[in-house]
Amino acid sequence: MTRSALILLLCALLAGCAFTRRENRPVWNAFEQNLVPEDKGWFVVALPLTVPGGILAIVADTFVAHPIQVADDAWDDAAWLWRDGRPDFDERYYSEMAFLPVRTAITPVTFLGSFLGRSMFVFDTEADVTAQREQRQAAARARFAAWLGAVQQGGGEPFHEAVPELDDALGREVVVARKQANALGRMQLYRLALVSERLRALVDPSDGLRDADPVVRWSVLQSLPDELEVAAELQQQLRNDAVETVRLRARKRWPEPP
Repeated sequence: MTRSALILLLCALLAGCAFTRRENRPVWNAFEQNLVPEDKGWFVVALPLTVPGGILAIVADTFVAHPIQVADDAWDDAAWLWRDGRPDFDERYYSEMAFLPVRTAITPVTFLGSFLGRSMFVFDTEADVTAQREQRQAAARARFAAWLGAVQQGGGEPFHEAVPELDDALGREVVVARKQANALGRMQLYRLALVSERLRALVDPSDGLRDADPVVRWSVLQSLPDELEVAAELQQQLRNDAVETVRLRARKRWPEPP
């Protein structure tokens, strides 16, 4: 019993840094506001009850309330390994495939380390985290808007990040880029739409299979996910395409029925 009590006390002391912030101790705040008398006389009288109650409140904050508060932030820290273009299979397929087991293995370790650290020590407040997220979202929107501008100017570089939420302004830029892009730009828009449901709402990948440029048709066909359905008449049109590479790739994807 003594050893268990010492372990609990040590854990509570380790979390002391986090406990210094009022927002990190909701149970203690509720206990202090509702059960601790403000009158000095009653305060002294109630000490035999409030002292053990306060200890229980500290333990509850340390082991239950505050860990629940930081769980989503710890998950966000671990998810960093999988966002912002990671893993980049388009440019570094073999190295990313080799590192994939390592990335998968260290994800729970990263979550656990962040979870324990945030549970015991002071990190950014919720307002700070919210502001940082808003800054990341604004930066992601700016990068995507810049990429759309490059597509309109004839750029053909792939976009390796997740497509941000498309509001009306960004949606209009997508439509303009789709109309003004050359073959390289259209190819990148169609290929990105294959992996992004947000962009797919404005850019239909099947239009890439009907594109006037055979390289665009072949590229979209080559990247077409198995789960994406293509109309039977379009399948037949591609199987009979005038360009041999497109025709052969389509016949490999959709063999002629026996």
